[in-house]
Amino acid sequence: MFAYPYNQGSNTPIVVKTVTKQYDIASSGAAPLMFLDCNGFAKHPQADRRTYTPDGKLTYANRYAIRGLSFDKIEIGFI
Repeated sequence: MFAYPYNQGSNTPIVVKTVTKQYDIASSGAAPLMFLDCNGFAKHPQADRRTYTPDGKLTYANRYAIRGLSFDKIEIGFI
């Protein structure tokens, strides 16, 4: 597992591509992990852990950008 230093880089395609070559999973936050299936985000619906969309863009949630609860409490409706 890889943890992004200072929680930076999980939404930068070249960084994610580098991480995917060496690691099976990565975390973008220090809070407890959530939504390991990469579903449950109201503003970014997704039903799988694919890393890229068909046009090559990074998906919001993927196994190389597992988000912590503290990063997404607005996204899932806690606020």
